[in-house]
Amino acid sequence: MKTMSVSEIRNHLPTIVNEVKTSRETVVVTCHGKPMVRIIPYEDKTNKKSRYPLRGLPIKISKNFDEPIPELWDAISK
Repeated sequence: MKTMSVSEIRNHLPTIVNEVKTSRETVVVTCHGKPMVRIIPYEDKTNKKSRYPLRGLPIKISKNFDEPIPELWDAISK
């Protein structure tokens, strides 16, 4: 996480915004050495593909799907 003063932000805001956008790294803005705010990258919550990466992929169920697993039964019975 990068830390910058208000005066640095004021002088270089467009550059800092591009850095946050590309690096996805948060910038903490300080005033007299104390943290005041954070500049964080924007996340698009409406993008369904990133939220459900397996959606639309085919499902394959093996033939022995419902057969018992001996190791599992041994572990449960102990």
